[in-house]
Amino acid sequence: MLLDGCSNAIEYELSRAKAKYDVTKPDGRVGYLKDAVEILSGRMSATEREVYIGRVAEETDVDKKAVQIQVSSKVRNKSREANREWEKELLKEGLVGAVQVPFTLGGQKAQGVALAELQLVTALVRQPGFLPLAMQRLTPERFLLPETKEIFALLLAKQQQGVYVEMAQLSGELSQSAFDMLNRLLAKRYDYAFTEDDLQFYIDRIEGGVPLGSRAAEMSDQDIEGYLQQLKNKRK
Repeated sequence: MLLDGCSNAIEYELSRAKAKYDVTKPDGRVGYLKDAVEILSGRMSATEREVYIGRVAEETDVDKKAVQIQVSSKVRNKSREANREWEKELLKEGLVGAVQVPFTLGGQKAQGVALAELQLVTALVRQPGFLPLAMQRLTPERFLLPETKEIFALLLAKQQQGVYVEMAQLSGELSQSAFDMLNRLLAKRYDYAFTEDDLQFYIDRIEGGVPLGSRAAEMSDQDIEGYLQQLKNKRK
């Protein structure tokens, strides 16, 4: 049963947390603030979070900016942890191994980039509103996996055409391997609400994870092999 004055789950959780403490005293306000930060770092819209941060700041007599910083840090930490768990699932299912990332593109680092690519295309299909953010920093040529490159290129084309992205539309325009991969990815994240922090994390990893950086797209396989051999020689 919801407490009096609670119109939704977030208010209920905050009210329940506040009831545990005497917020007229400093120690009580500190305890409530800690619990409130944990609650507000959960899945909710940015607008909701902003409203409740303001309320908690008033109730605890803490500067709103300070509360925002604590909540944002907690959100990032939770996002990183959730993504690490998802990566373990992807590796366990063999999605990265199945596409055979070329050894010449960086071993373990390339695997990390591949995982970020899988996560990014899933997020973009689930929430197309993030496409402009991805378009600002990435091109299909930056992708290592053929399937994710194909999916990302199609999503960009749809965005440029002003066409709303739907899975039913993609089915006839993707190769079977890319479509099957996307289906498997979406099945695991059908109810997950991606955040901008998630997207920034995936994009940062794609941009920074490939050892050869932006040069890789301009180099032949022979050039890449030579470059990697130079690195090995320097380590000796």
